[in-house]
Amino acid sequence: MKSDSDSSFSIIEVPSDREISREDAARSNVFVHNPDGSLPALFVTRSWVDDAEHFRLIAQRLGSEQPIYSIGPPDFDTLEQFPYSTDEWVDFLMLRIRAIGYQGAYTIMGWSFGGVLALELAERLVSEGEEVRRVVMIDTRLPKQRPETKPGSGRPVRLSRFARKLVAYCEFESRKERLEYAWLRLSPRRRFEKKKRRREAARLRSSGEDGSERMVATRWTGDRMTYLKRTVHVVYLKYQRHVTRVPVSLFRTEESFIKAKEDPTLGWWPYVRGPFTVDTIAGDHSSIFSIEHLDELMSSLARELRPWKPRPGRSMETSGPERRDYVSVGN
Repeated sequence: MKSDSDSSFSIIEVPSDREISREDAARSNVFVHNPDGSLPALFVTRSWVDDAEHFRLIAQRLGSEQPIYSIGPPDFDTLEQFPYSTDEWVDFLMLRIRAIGYQGAYTIMGWSFGGVLALELAERLVSEGEEVRRVVMIDTRLPKQRPETKPGSGRPVRLSRFARKLVAYCEFESRKERLEYAWLRLSPRRRFEKKKRRREAARLRSSGEDGSERMVATRWTGDRMTYLKRTVHVVYLKYQRHVTRVPVSLFRTEESFIKAKEDPTLGWWPYVRGPFTVDTIAGDHSSIFSIEHLDELMSSLARELRPWKPRPGRSMETSGPERRDYVSVGN
């Protein structure tokens, strides 16, 4: 184990034939597979806990000559420490990148939202004078824009709630029953105590003091989420679309193709202005790395890790004086 000066994470060598436990994957560490390989290193941005094992399988299939640095997602004690934007998440990744001390052109890969982080990390490296050879996005759709919340959009819900209480109030026959109901529902003291109990229960859940995984409720879904899941949710909604000239290779499933309204580039076409290749891979979003589909993914990945050349297929020339980059869409 090689520890960096930042005690919050470590750079750990993990043999590609040894499984990674979920507990280890949940920490903000950097896993290194095949560190003595002679090929240019492949960097992985992980946005979930379970995908550490996915990329270990990839490292195993690529062989001992391919070094892979797998950078884990954030893992902090309080929600406030987690990133709230892609820029903050990239700051988190850059600390790990600089600790590794790699010299050479970067190839960066990510699955799902990790592909978005890979692209943003590549942009940051380019802005700091580094060379980025390619970004590989595995089934990464362009994040949707967060819908605008119009003023007064919550009024119908509040009015409906008030109407139900009014109907319940009117159903009582005696004045005494109505006063008791009104006191039960409207008493400032009772409302304060109820909110206090809810806050304390939420604090225990979110801190893990009740023995459960650290979780938090969100107003977007109403469901309890882990700190990491909520962070991905927030950063996804706040993502700002922009043009990039970094070379991109996109692997997409048929499932994502349909969800992207049959856009073969999963929404990225207007924004990727550099070399751009698209391949269809087997499985759905969550089964890409299964044993029955992994060989097809590895075949596409091995081809894209070679020096970039235009490939045969349905090629498209972009329009406009500044858009003459080759795009290949594989079958």
